[in-house]
Amino acid sequence: MKSIVKSFICIDHDPLELYKPKDIYNFELWLQIFVGVEDQVGEEMFQLCVCSTKWIEKNHTKKGGLIGLYHMIFIEYNYDKICDTIKKIFSVEGNNWDEIYQKLSLIGLSEYQELSVASDFSI
Repeated sequence: MKSIVKSFICIDHDPLELYKPKDIYNFELWLQIFVGVEDQVGEEMFQLCVCSTKWIEKNHTKKGGLIGLYHMIFIEYNYDKICDTIKKIFSVEGNNWDEIYQKLSLIGLSEYQELSVASDFSI
């Protein structure tokens, strides 16, 4: 089996295709990514923070650092590169959905995981 991205959204910037950050080098978005299996009905939602290195520097260096759990980091905002990367990293193979889900939950925060786990990792 192989997973595919069926869709993704950003609640804060909808439609995401039209979003242009004020500073392409300083941005942060939380995306909801809907992933399923090729040629099958159904999907699971995973959340992922897409941000820039400058955003991390401005928001986390005073704390000392950041463990990059559920983060995809870019130098600058480029919608096409972000889309291509999301589709690539969320396309994984497994013998069944449980195997695929385990792999995907290491990349994005599953709708069944505790968000507090990810937010407690600023150091």
